Amino acid sequence: MKKDIKVISFMNMKGGVAKTTLSANIAYTLSKQGKKVLFIDMDPQFNATQYLFSKFRKRYNETKEFKTVVDIFKIEEEHSTVTISDITNKLNYSHLITNLSDNLHIIPGDLELIKFDFSDRGNELELKNLVTDEIIRKNYNYILIDSAPTYSFYTLATYIACDAFLMPVKPDYFSLLGTNLFDRAFASKKRTYKLENVCLGIIFTIVEGNTNIAWDVERKFRSKYSQLLFENKLQKRTSIQNGVKNHEMMLDNSETRRNITLITKEFIERVEKLNEPEAKEK
Repeated sequence: MKKDIKVISFMNMKGGVAKTTLSANIAYTLSKQGKKVLFIDMDPQFNATQYLFSKFRKRYNETKEFKTVVDIFKIEEEHSTVTISDITNKLNYSHLITNLSDNLHIIPGDLELIKFDFSDRGNELELKNLVTDEIIRKNYNYILIDSAPTYSFYTLATYIACDAFLMPVKPDYFSLLGTNLFDRAFASKKRTYKLENVCLGIIFTIVEGNTNIAWDVERKFRSKYSQLLFENKLQKRTSIQNGVKNHEMMLDNSETRRNITLITKEFIERVEKLNEPEAKEK
């Protein structure tokens, strides 16, 4: 039976690994290649939202004349008298989505997402309900989710919702610890929620060159994770940070265009491989 893996989350328990930069730029590159992409910003810092909004000259202000990820999790509060299955059948999720371009749509992030870490549990499945909605899945080639670099309600919701997850890591020794922490944090959740999500891969980011440390860390990752490590790496470039300031994505800059194009190509290939009938969980 052919799989239908299209919901990919970008996750790491360690911050500062260019997770947001990578996810936003892959989403943008896919959209420019003619793919229909829905980007969901599940990081309360909502940097990806601000990055993409600035590219498309949209303003993010406190009045928020659009829905955000917070509205996904208000379902239980607004429909306390009906079951989750009833809610799912009645919902039209299109009102949550903001169009950035014909091919790139977004459910923006929101600082208020943090309030769910202090509320009663029970609605962590709402994001899963959205991405498994028949109309949503039919409308998009890819649904990408940027998550927070912490263990929280919203990272749990992201993990539950995804078909596969991609882990960006810096080539340093702390990355090995962060990867082990991620495995420990979510292994039991996979059993509890009976999830079938898989690791799409591990990709090195903010790579400055072939230093002895980077080489040693890569050797350790390859010995432990074998086929999961991406061949392409996100190179460290000043132009990437300048692009955030100048409303420019990596694909728009001659210095970074080839790098993000190759990463996106490998991303597509890995998703397609997982979707092959004979693909097995690693």
